[in-house]
Amino acid sequence: MEKRVSLLASQLEETKIQLEATEKAYKTTHVELTETVERISELSTANSTLQAAKRKVDTELQTAHVRTASPSSVYANENYNNKDSR
Repeated sequence: MEKRVSLLASQLEETKIQLEATEKAYKTTHVELTETVERISELSTANSTLQAAKRKVDTELQTAHVRTASPSSVYANENYNNKDSR
């Protein structure tokens, strides 16, 4: 009977050690998860900011193309027409 009690006590101690290791791993994983979620949030915000900036630059570039294309094409047509009339 004492052998059985000793064996059970040993198994109980081993189980406690495994439980402590598991709890420590859980806490570490939880901290890493929290940090990862925060990093994802930061990157998502940065991504949104960059997308907005890109849209703005694309719009400005498109506007600049329209502005430069219209006057130059008009100017080119005027020069072409003036050469014909000379």
